[in-house]
Amino acid sequence: MPRALEAIDAWVAALPEGEIDRARFKGWMAVSHALTALSDRDPRAMARLESRMSSAEAPRFRHGRHRGARLLRLRRFGSANGLAETGLPQAGEALQRADLRASDAEFVSHLREAKGRHRDRAEKRRRRMRDQGGRR
Repeated sequence: MPRALEAIDAWVAALPEGEIDRARFKGWMAVSHALTALSDRDPRAMARLESRMSSAEAPRFRHGRHRGARLLRLRRFGSANGLAETGLPQAGEALQRADLRASDAEFVSHLREAKGRHRDRAEKRRRRMRDQGGRR
């Protein structure tokens, strides 16, 4: 998947301003999942997740009642979930940095839950690595 991250970036960059259809909205919602899947093989995907979580700029498109702050919230929460699911040390550090900066009580609560899930995933990852003799 040497060009997967570039393909995701290009797809996101090509989203138009204004109203988008349901298929594009669902695709946008899946970006965090795609980045999560790539993060094990491409450290840039982890950086994209952190960037999406930390960005204060709302997407310029809308879908039905989803726009502005609501889209920003969806992107931030989805990215935090993606980081949590990786179980990678860098993801835990990114979640911790976000927790230290966050001021929105709902997002802080979500980050704390995400950090707990990350700890669980990291422990499972460590056990799997140990059981497989250090292989992924």
